[in-house]
Amino acid sequence: MTYGDPPGERYLGDKTAWDGETLVVTGDELLTVLDRPYLSASTAKAMHSCPARLVADRALPGTFDLFGPAEKGTAAHLVLERLFALPPASRDALHAAAILTAMSKDEPADESVVDYARALGTDPVRYTQWIAAITRAYEGLFAIEDPADVVVNGTELMLNGVEVGGVPFKGVLDRVDETPDGLRIVDYKTGKDRSRPNPRFGDDHGDQIKLYAAAMQAALGEKPRSGFLYYVEHGKKRRVAVADRQITKAVRGFQGSWEALQESLSNRTFETRTSPLCGWCPLVNACPAAAREGMTDRRGGAPTLIELGIPTLRPALAARRAAHLPTDDTPDPEDTMSKTTPWREAKPYEGAQVDGHLSLNAYAATAVFGLTTLAAEQLHASGQKIGPATLRLVTGVLATIVLDAQEAVTHGSRDWQEGANTRLRGALRTSLDLIPMPFGGDHDAWSEWGKRTRNFLVAVATTAIDLYDAGPAVDIDALVVATGGAGSDAAQSAA
Repeated sequence: MTYGDPPGERYLGDKTAWDGETLVVTGDELLTVLDRPYLSASTAKAMHSCPARLVADRALPGTFDLFGPAEKGTAAHLVLERLFALPPASRDALHAAAILTAMSKDEPADESVVDYARALGTDPVRYTQWIAAITRAYEGLFAIEDPADVVVNGTELMLNGVEVGGVPFKGVLDRVDETPDGLRIVDYKTGKDRSRPNPRFGDDHGDQIKLYAAAMQAALGEKPRSGFLYYVEHGKKRRVAVADRQITKAVRGFQGSWEALQESLSNRTFETRTSPLCGWCPLVNACPAAAREGMTDRRGGAPTLIELGIPTLRPALAARRAAHLPTDDTPDPEDTMSKTTPWREAKPYEGAQVDGHLSLNAYAATAVFGLTTLAAEQLHASGQKIGPATLRLVTGVLATIVLDAQEAVTHGSRDWQEGANTRLRGALRTSLDLIPMPFGGDHDAWSEWGKRTRNFLVAVATTAIDLYDAGPAVDIDALVVATGGAGSDAAQSAA
């Protein structure tokens, strides 16, 4: 997708502002646009990856790009939808090509369907390029399955007005099939092949199938027996487990995204989270977090800093935060706290704050104090000088690792109050004994240590949760092989 013209439409200075690296929604109209009465799988993913980008995608006008990834995916989906509406014997590559050709000439029945004839115009080269691009986007389906063998229950099944985990849900199922074992969900994916996801980066596609399964059960009273992702541009498919425990895990993440969205709407603040995808974000030229990480516009055409015009609420404070310098924040004159306000504490379960400050009786206080003292212990044990700057840096590293692991395990939460944070901090102590902090090492050594430690925490948490969900697995022979015991070489050879 390209961004709208004229450039003035890109201006967000009257709708948003930066507070450090947090995007604040100042415009009531934009806040209303963000405040939807339901949550989709894609919006849940956006809240998990970078809430600030969700704001940008809703705020910036988009123009139609015939050859854009989203537009090509929409066209390929439409071809497959119409293909599976045909009798089984007619579901072949020849009929798919005829459907695509008709799409390029037909006048759409309503505004929900793209007018491809108008978008293509009369340029024969453009037409040929488009036909080839869309054909590539869907033709891998014929390497995955024979469409004539599919018993279709329905296509483009709208799931709306249902709740998933108590959260209002909206989604569209590309296809539902009837199989001897029961109903099967099929979701088409164009673009990058993610049939073998890296667990380090989550599994948005797999979670989407699991959420569809939960929504389908809520809407129809029947849970599908299987779910599949078809990467139709690459001719690959992937089965997604839809057992109850897998669905429950995805639903927890969905609930966390809904809660995070409601909190962001209530506070009007949307945090930034950097990732390799920052280069494709419309805010990349204006985002303080992207600038700190050296991210640049990778797609081309993203609005410039001047075009966006997003102001900074507290420029001096934001600059010092970006440089990791002490901020010496001065009290806000409108702050409800004052020097005469008595210091109060709440019950541990009543939240992290009271009267606008950290409740030192909260679980969150236990977390941040515990990490700070743990950092001091590590510095002392390694013979390092314990000064304010060093203590802050080491605490920051430990805290980031715990929060990153918590976010991976809970599908998005970084709440200090949660039990997940407590459990992972306990695992961190074991990890520090097994994988010591590389004091004296260079940047690469610290980066590698951070990755190993975070992965260890996630592995411990995943194993523990699986133990509860599935019960203990006892396989002495496998244990002997895994630990290099007597006879392991013979066992491996036999295997």
